[in-house]
Amino acid sequence: VSGIRSTDLFFDKCTEAIWRRVRIYVDMVKRYGPCDMGFFVQKEPVVLANIFMYTIEQLMSRGKASSALHYLLQQFYSALDDTLRYTVDKLAPEQVMVVSDHGMAPFKRMVNFNVILEDIGVLQHLDPPPAARGIVQKVKGRMQQAIREAAGVHPVPHLPKVRRVDHARSEAFAHYYVPGVFLNDERFGGRSLDGEARNQMISSIADRFNAHPVAKEVGLVARPFRSEHAGSPKEALLPELWVDHPEDCFPEQVGAAVQPNPYYRTWTDLHGLTRDIVSGKKSSAALCAVDPAFLGDVDPVGHLDLTVVHPLVLNHFN
Repeated sequence: VSGIRSTDLFFDKCTEAIWRRVRIYVDMVKRYGPCDMGFFVQKEPVVLANIFMYTIEQLMSRGKASSALHYLLQQFYSALDDTLRYTVDKLAPEQVMVVSDHGMAPFKRMVNFNVILEDIGVLQHLDPPPAARGIVQKVKGRMQQAIREAAGVHPVPHLPKVRRVDHARSEAFAHYYVPGVFLNDERFGGRSLDGEARNQMISSIADRFNAHPVAKEVGLVARPFRSEHAGSPKEALLPELWVDHPEDCFPEQVGAAVQPNPYYRTWTDLHGLTRDIVSGKKSSAALCAVDPAFLGDVDPVGHLDLTVVHPLVLNHFN
């Protein structure tokens, strides 16, 4: 995103950003006096975890730094701790909430729901499947990658091209990033579906998807989703089915139904990165940290997700 290719410079700029942001926020509160509520967002921890999760896991398992990249990660997260301490010290602990709407997880496997949907007969592609590479091409590719790694140059991982969905002949499809299945209805130029016929199609697709051998092997489970959020804002953008999946999987909708993530490795420099989701991804481990004085009469044990933030804020204002 930044265009920076030097790892050292990138970490320096990320550390500078989190410090500048917290100081600006604290200075604004001090200058303009107390306000009802304010917030600032530190995006850099997510950016770094998305890129360097493979190395973060390595560092956590070893317990101590053993490479230059390990030391850069330690220094950044120490600085992040210092910014939190600075915020609490300047604004008083009972006035501060630390909230993250997701955690981070290693991104080890790419999944392609469209392969499963094609197998069960509800999706057709405009493009033919990519031809399998022969043994010569495979060996050549591995040698090229090994040579570039030895030379300290990161190869750009090879990923198959996205196959276009034939909406004229498809009943449903999946898309990048969102782990769900959309009906190919009037929203996407398909036929209008209402009432019982719509519900039966959704149920049938879910049953066949969940019975697919890959879904069973990987742990993919499709369940109704849009119907559970009827009347919500932007409901029309929601998929009919949500696909629960292991934390180390991410829906790419390219290649095989499941394949190793070629980006899941050490990145000692940023050359070859063409994307921001690399060796790490979001996880379901959300965070809400407050001083005990902030809790009041709110029972945090009764809330096992971020809905606890709502009663905490209301309690604080009351």
